[in-house]
Amino acid sequence: MIQTFRMDSKNRLSLGSDVVNNIGRQFHIEVVGDCILLRPIKDKNLVITRGRKRKQPLPGKK
Repeated sequence: MIQTFRMDSKNRLSLGSDVVNNIGRQFHIEVVGDCILLRPIKDKNLVITRGRKRKQPLPGKK
């Protein structure tokens, strides 16, 4: 699915917060020249979540 976003007069993208929250989880964001590329993340291990990473088990759990 390709989604396009409009730039305002100051070349800013206006995105809804739901879009922003989903973009970080589903895409690598790359800026190439004056384009922003959103490449889907294939490897689920690269998904960035807000808050602390859950790589280590929580303290107190064996």
